[in-house]
Amino acid sequence: GFELCGTYDTTNGDVRECAPLTTVDRLDAFLASLGPMHGKKNASYALRYVANNSASPRETALAMLLCLPYRMGGYGIPMPQMNCRVDLGKRERRIAGRNYLVCDLYWPEVRLDVEYDGGDHVEVERMAKDSMRRDALVSMGITSLSVTKQQIDHGGSLNGIAHVIAERVGKRLRYKDPEFTRVNMRLHRELLGR
Repeated sequence: GFELCGTYDTTNGDVRECAPLTTVDRLDAFLASLGPMHGKKNASYALRYVANNSASPRETALAMLLCLPYRMGGYGIPMPQMNCRVDLGKRERRIAGRNYLVCDLYWPEVRLDVEYDGGDHVEVERMAKDSMRRDALVSMGITSLSVTKQQIDHGGSLNGIAHVIAERVGKRLRYKDPEFTRVNMRLHRELLGR
């Protein structure tokens, strides 16, 4: 669902940028137009946990790890807007050197941006751009957190970040261990092959 509604394609084994094939709303309308059919109920249920505009498999995995319900191995955090455009004010445009920024996972009601940092860029250049980006967002009252590939891969590190995000969005995490840890580890393996 994320890939159908996202801006990436992995059909040939590589990740490439593309236009979304559909949207969550269109999929929902299609399902509503169907009569009784095998799998319709499961598809409708799964669609509740899909968001538009994911730009990579790692962003999708991060959103799923954070937002799926406890029983599925996620933290039950409300779904963010994915790759949300944030238009900058005059002062922030000077700071960032551009007119708008795109937030990977964004909760507009609490002004929280979570960025997936894959570390694919030249280090010095990336650090300078990230700093300018963060400064512009802070100037607008938006908190920006970074999540690295290593943090996603290591469940314990992601757990700490999930608690920070949950607190910020007003969600109290109430999962029960060791059951949650088992299903969370299973979800990590399913999404990341670990």
